[in-house]
Parts: sequence; C-alpha cells; structure tokens
Amino acid sequence: MLKLCLSYGCVAGVLVGVPLAIMTIAGPGHRPNATGMVIGYLTMLIALSTIFLAVKRHRDHALGGVIRFWQALVIGLGISLVAGIFYVAAWEAACAIAHLDFAETYARMEIAQKAASGASEEEMHRFTAEMDKFRHDYANPLYRLPMTFAEIFPVGVLVSLICAGLLRNRRFLPARTLAATILGVSLMVHSAGAATADETAGHITGVGGVFFKAKDPKALSDWYRDMLGLPLQPWGGAKLRYDAPKHPPAMAWNAFPASTDHFAPSTADFMINYAVDDMDALLAKLRAKNVAILEQKDDDMFGRFAWIVDPEGNKVELWEPKRAP
Repeated sequence: MLKLCLSYGCVAGVLVGVPLAIMTIAGPGHRPNATGMVIGYLTMLIALSTIFLAVKRHRDHALGGVIRFWQALVIGLGISLVAGIFYVAAWEAACAIAHLDFAETYARMEIAQKAASGASEEEMHRFTAEMDKFRHDYANPLYRLPMTFAEIFPVGVLVSLICAGLLRNRRFLPARTLAATILGVSLMVHSAGAATADETAGHITGVGGVFFKAKDPKALSDWYRDMLGLPLQPWGGAKLRYDAPKHPPAMAWNAFPASTDHFAPSTADFMINYAVDDMDALLAKLRAKNVAILEQKDDDMFGRFAWIVDPEGNKVELWEPKRAP
C-alpha cells in the first residue's frame, strides 16, 4: 500500500505542482483573485482524482473487488500527503526562481487596495500592522510551509472521503474480470472448435487432473469437502466428472502474464475456477460457515461468479455457467 500511495501521490504532485510553478513564475506580481483561485482548486481536483484511480485499482486487482472504508481512506490520505509535499516544494521552488517575495508583494498590494477604498488613518495604521506581522510570520518556514500545505490537503481529505464512501460498495463500477471473458469465449466457441480438434490424432482432449502442493494436504482437502462439497475419495482426491449434471461443456485454459495481479490477494502462481450447480445455495452455505466472499459478479453473457480464499491463501473462483433459456 505504501508503494501505491507513493506512485499515485507522485503523479498527483506533478499534476498539481507543475501548473502552480508555471503560473507563479509567469506572473509573480499578480495579486491573487477569484479566477486564480478557481483555476488553482480545479487543478487540485484534477490531480487528486488519482485517489479514485488508485483505490479502485487496489480494490479490484489486489483485494478481489472488496475494500473497507477506512482502508480506502488511508490510501487517499497517503496520496494527498505525498501530493501536498510536491505542492509545497513546487511553490517554494517557483518563488525562488522568480525571486518572488510573496509576503511583501501580497502585503503591499493589500495595503494599496485598503487605501484606495477610503479607509481612515486609524484603520490604515491597524491594517498596516497586521500586514507587517504577516510578513514577519511568513518569513518563518515553520509558519509558511504548513500554511501552503493547508491549501491542498483539505481538498485531498474531501476527495478521499468521497472515494472511500463510493468504492466501499463492491457494486460501484465493478471490474470485469478477465477470467469471465475467457470462460465465456470458451463456451461460445466450444461447439465449432470441438469438431476441428477431433479431426486429427495426437492432441490434448482436456484436463485430466489438477495437482498442487499444500502445507497440510489433509486439512486443505477436508476444507474443500466441508466448505465447497468436493466429493473426496478414499485415496484422498476427488473425481470431477465432465458428464456430471450442470457441468459446463468446456474448460477454459489460459496462461496469464507473470505480472498479472488477477490472482491477488493470493501470491500463488495459479487460480482454479470451479464450476458450481447453484451459486446462491453454495454462497449461503459458505456464509453460514463464516467463509468470506471477496466479490460476486453476475454476468449477463457468461453466468455468475464469486471469489473466496482457501485456508492456505489460494484464491478460488466459483462459476455458475449461464443456462440456456
């Protein structure tokens, strides 16, 4: 999560810092006005939209489509913190390059405007003293840097709260999984492809078994039996028949790139998809046994999907194929 905050925070910092530096260097003598403030805060909002992108990516790719409000908020605040540091650095660098004494320039303009408004001598004396104090305080980095940081960080807090509130709902802009597409395409081309594949001898006809290592094979096998109804045999494994009722007519096979995060939060190099006969019934059993459901997805074309993690940290995909009407 730290890497996520740093990378997206740097992007946000560049997006907000570069325009700030350009405007400061290009117009060092300009007095702050409403138009400048609108442009400034609009730039902040555009830059901090990276919070939404970061939280959604982390939710969909690293957490299986589910994220807690506070977890999303921490990511947003982390990005806001990094972006705020860039913002402060950009302001300090721009002032140095433009040889801008902001406090002096700002105070002089404010005093001139006050005088033009027809203020009395007593009012001018009091206002001038306030501006002198501002010049003195602003010269102190312990006052100036937090003051600059406070311009952008509250915006980041607001954006973080909104993003966390929206994205904590797993149904808000859910990610379409690659596995769903692969399985759907496999089913659609099965009938056409089967005849072609059978024309010549010497080819793979299907998957004959799935074998993998486990820290505690018996405990893991028992979990699959008790939680997912896997029909274990006396020899320790299970037979999953292709001609079983409601079994899909084809199995998808696909090699993913080494950089994929589709299997997250599992760190294993594989993810097994299990076809199920009744998704609602199975999920009800899993919830009754306190098994966390990472995400659910109903796909109009391919069927229904759900994801869980087994006791050894392997991500498991459950799939109820779409039935013919």
